[in-house]
Amino acid sequence: MRDILEYCIGGIRRSVIAGTEVLHEGGRTGHLYVLIEGRLDVVKGDTVVATLTEPGAVLGEMSVLLDQPHTATVTRGPGFGDLRDRRCRIVLVVSSPRWR
Repeated sequence: MRDILEYCIGGIRRSVIAGTEVLHEGGRTGHLYVLIEGRLDVVKGDTVVATLTEPGAVLGEMSVLLDQPHTATVTRGPGFGDLRDRRCRIVLVVSSPRWR
C-alpha cells in the first residue's frame, strides 16, 4: 500500500486529532483519502469493524466510485499512550464536485 503514497504528492494533507470523524456512515462527501500515518477506526453502527494503520490505506473509495453514501464511519479514536498513535495524518486525493 505504501506505493499509493507516491501518487498523493500535491494532495491536501491534514492532521486528524483524537475524536475527529473523517467520514460519516450514510453521509456523502465525495472525498477519497489516503492514510499517511497513524491509526483510524472504521465503525459500522456501534461496532469497530477495522483499524487502519498501514500508510497508503484508502478510505472513502467505495462512496466515490459507486456514487453512494459512505458505508461506514471512519474516525480517529481517543488518544493512546503509545507515541506512535499520537500523530495521524491523511491526504485528500479526490474531491468530487458533484457533492459540494
